[in-house]
Amino acid sequence: MDSFRKIALIFLENEEGKLLFLLRDNNPHIPFPNTWDLIGGHLEGSETPEEALRREVREEIGEELLDYSFSFFRSYEVLQGDAYPNIKFVYCAKFSKPIPELKLGNEGQRLELFSYEDLKNISLANVMDKIVEDYMKARKAGLISFL
Repeated sequence: MDSFRKIALIFLENEEGKLLFLLRDNNPHIPFPNTWDLIGGHLEGSETPEEALRREVREEIGEELLDYSFSFFRSYEVLQGDAYPNIKFVYCAKFSKPIPELKLGNEGQRLELFSYEDLKNISLANVMDKIVEDYMKARKAGLISFL
């Protein structure tokens, strides 16, 4: 498990229950080009998942997670269905800023808010369909808490 690459991701959910996703670059040299993904990325050096998440959110959408309370959702050990074996640490937070006020970083084509129904009809990156399904089941069951 220590040899797996580690990734921190976050569900940013607005007041209407829509989730913020990033459209990955349309570059054939990256894994899962032109698909939708959560905000987040790889842990660097000795970063904790929370530190990596703060950095990735700042880099990808120009926001400081210190402005938001975020909660751990769950982790996934991914052996198949992604570019390489990894462990995904998934978090969630309430998010209220309109997309035009966000600053898209160097990665990704655009940001968009999706309802759960919308997410069933778009191309999601790697194992994101499973993660979204688990999140929505937990949300419906009242198991997701926002600080």
